[in-house]
Amino acid sequence: MPNRQIHPLAGQKARPEDLFTKEQITAWYINPQGELKPIKNGTSGHRGPIGQGFSEKHVAAMTQALVDLRTEHGTFGPILPENLEEKPLGPVVMGKDVRFASDLAQQTATEVFTGNGMKVLIPRGGRSTPTPVVSHAILTRVARGEKVEGVIITASHNPPEDAGYKSNGLDGGPNTNTRPIDEKGNYYLAHLEKIKQLPYQRALEKGLVKEIDLLTPYVRDLGGVVDLDLIKKERFAVTPLGGSANGYYETVNEMHGTQIEVVLPEPDPASSNRTYDWDGKLRGDPSSRYVMMAVAGMRESLRVPFIGANDNDADRFGGEDGTGILNPNHVLCVLFDYLAAHRNFPASMGVGRTIGTT
Repeated sequence: MPNRQIHPLAGQKARPEDLFTKEQITAWYINPQGELKPIKNGTSGHRGPIGQGFSEKHVAAMTQALVDLRTEHGTFGPILPENLEEKPLGPVVMGKDVRFASDLAQQTATEVFTGNGMKVLIPRGGRSTPTPVVSHAILTRVARGEKVEGVIITASHNPPEDAGYKSNGLDGGPNTNTRPIDEKGNYYLAHLEKIKQLPYQRALEKGLVKEIDLLTPYVRDLGGVVDLDLIKKERFAVTPLGGSANGYYETVNEMHGTQIEVVLPEPDPASSNRTYDWDGKLRGDPSSRYVMMAVAGMRESLRVPFIGANDNDADRFGGEDGTGILNPNHVLCVLFDYLAAHRNFPASMGVGRTIGTT
């Protein structure tokens, strides 16, 4: 970005005085101070600072809006396939990232879905779940004729004082049908008494919440789309940067015999192992050279040609090789070229790419 002022902390390790505790986050989430900001969804859902911009009230209101849309239209997403029109509503798959606020928001959202009689599928053991894994779970079930959609509690690569909530429709992708969610969500934000909610323990007792294994089916099915026999010939490294991809690369190794060295593998809800981005924020954008300073020198010490990285909900990627930090758009071009040259992917089809302006 031209002419931007680089913060003096950029690239440095997080300072303890800049980190927030679970107790602080909980207090902001449950008892936000001041006037609440409205719900405003982009294609990556609603995000905001915990408290005024993202609170228990925001999550409850947005969930009730999603419930209404599913009930009225058969989906809260943009597409209702003809073969699913007459099918009954199935459960909602719910994932979350590693943030402290995401644990709280998952419980709130579950209480509202189940308060309206909708079943919720959550990852086994309370673990975090990458956004692509929720998409995979939706598509797998939709292919079986089930009317299943999903939500993910995440603010993506935003700093830890932010939180977010997004929905994926029956096509498994980011929900572009967001205006009705905003309209209904803000109505309920002003009329909280109209939200239906069932205490979490009661929802468990009534069988409306079910824990399932999302990790194993996703990693198993990778073998059908990725040439893992080719990949496992080489050693390389990755880091989840403390995010929800923790445990996934290790499972890829176990299941497919790959040689992936995992760096900073543990969940990091406070972002204590991150380095500051260009503007002094503890942002988890793996395409930033300042964020990637968290793993500076590890590629050389591990003697691998490449180290990859994910953001908090593992739908962004970055990496470093001997030339430095890789531009993700350049990587996508190389991947497309590979598909066309080696996978019989017709080059004439082209490829779609969103363009961000933020």
